[in-house]
Amino acid sequence: MVGEPGIGKTRLAEEFAALARQRGLTVAWGRAWETGGAPPFHPWLEVLEELGGQAAGAPALDEGRPARGEGTATDAAHERFACFERVTRFLRESSRTKPLLLVFDDLHAADLPSLELLHFVARALHARRILVLGTLRDVESQRAPCAELLARVGREASIVTLGALGPEDVAKLVEAHTGRADPRLTAELVATTHGNPLFVAEALRMLGQGGALAPSGVFAIVASRIQGLDRETLELLDLASVFGR
Repeated sequence: MVGEPGIGKTRLAEEFAALARQRGLTVAWGRAWETGGAPPFHPWLEVLEELGGQAAGAPALDEGRPARGEGTATDAAHERFACFERVTRFLRESSRTKPLLLVFDDLHAADLPSLELLHFVARALHARRILVLGTLRDVESQRAPCAELLARVGREASIVTLGALGPEDVAKLVEAHTGRADPRLTAELVATTHGNPLFVAEALRMLGQGGALAPSGVFAIVASRIQGLDRETLELLDLASVFGR
């Protein structure tokens, strides 16, 4: 699933995972760590740890890896392939008992080894009882260091792009929050948030606390979208902002 921050990717994945559990699937989550410092394969370590608690023999991703300074580039490539094969075999075996749903959240922040393994698994598990669901932000994925690899992973998948809420959906959220229909507030929220579900929810929460329609949480998300832009682009955005949307 692809979309902008706050569009509901993780929430939809959670609902999908809950439905999968009700239908008897084994569900395991792996989340990329956006602030850095996570070890290689961090999302996969989470997935395998969760599956290892339900099926014996979860492979160790560093098993058999040459020590630092030992071996050649060819040795490392062979060991990486063997490691990926071990993970793939484990997933195949795990799916024989119950079908699997593997959820990978925030793939735009994933490390290169995690995406390489995901690409390998996606190519190796066709026609198996395994479903892989990933979420990523559209803009971040295009400028991420692993953008090219993300594109290759995407070619093995069906892409679902989440869009904004329409006026009717926003009206339902307003009624659920306030207990009554409010066309004026709905129109103001649609104009202010452009239907971003997180922005709508934050705005309604702040209104309930006597705040304004532009909560600090929204500003934090907007700030995260422009981090990493060059100085010239930031200056241009600063100047253009006075003209409105």
